[in-house]
Formats: sequence, structure tokens, C-alpha cells
Amino acid sequence: HAAPVSHTHQGAVGAPAGSRGPAQPSGEFGPVRIVGVGKSSVKKDGTPMKSPKFTVEFSNGKKLATFDTLVGQAAESLSGRDVFYETKVNGEYTNLAAVRSAG
Repeated sequence: HAAPVSHTHQGAVGAPAGSRGPAQPSGEFGPVRIVGVGKSSVKKDGTPMKSPKFTVEFSNGKKLATFDTLVGQAAESLSGRDVFYETKVNGEYTNLAAVRSAG
């Protein structure tokens, strides 16, 4: 039963920040530049993912992931350019929800 206790503890640590507001989606962030986009289709244990995971790195130091292929492809096409992005909180993870050109 150690894992559920640990998971509950992690959730409790993250909950206060979310309840104050800043961790919740609050419109768009940016403009920031996309400095890199990575794509992985294999889980840590070596098994294939049902859809690839895109990891997008921004000039503000944030790294956000998405399993949404359209969002990932948009980020790839906008790499090196200034963009606005939106996030979505999913449990303890903050994922990239949308990206669009700032130009």
C-alpha cells in the first residue's frame, strides 16, 4: 500500500497551488519562442504508445508535453518562431493544449 500513500501525498502537495488559481488554465501564455520539439512513440518500459508524445520546449524555460498529434505537429511547424500557447492541467501534469503563431 506504499504507492497509493505516496501518490496521495504528491496530490496533496500539488492541490494548494491549483486551488489558488495560477496552476489552472488562464488563457494564453506568450509570446514565447519554441526552441525545440521532441517526439517519442515508446514508453519508458519500451512498449509502443498508442499515440506519440510530443515534448515542446519554450524560450521561457517551460517544457510541456502533448499527446494531441495536431497540437504536436503545429508546434513542429512553428519551431523557432514566436507563439502563444495554452495549457491544460490533468491531475499532477500540465500538458500543452494549444499553440498558435504570434506573428
